[in-house]
Amino acid sequence: MSTISTEYADEGVKSFSLHPGSVKTDISIGIREYDPTLNDDSFKDTAELSAWTQVRLTSGTEDWLSGRYIDVGWDLDVLQTQKEIILEQNALKNRLALPIN
Repeated sequence: MSTISTEYADEGVKSFSLHPGSVKTDISIGIREYDPTLNDDSFKDTAELSAWTQVRLTSGTEDWLSGRYIDVGWDLDVLQTQKEIILEQNALKNRLALPIN
């Protein structure tokens, strides 16, 4: 995802690493067999929340978040108030750091 942003940002391509939330679906209910810590209360998000977050991300108002991780449970208006520090610290990015000998 960050590679897409790095390679194609100059061409206007935006990419986001989006966590869709804990949505109760047939698949996620099946996960409970492998992870007993999940219960009905852990499925608190809705598919609509994920969809509306994606609509907002494609609107262009959050283009500065391109190449970054976003959770649909986060309030994007609050995140906007932290824009300067997020950019300054190059935060909300998934990275793989390999040791160099």
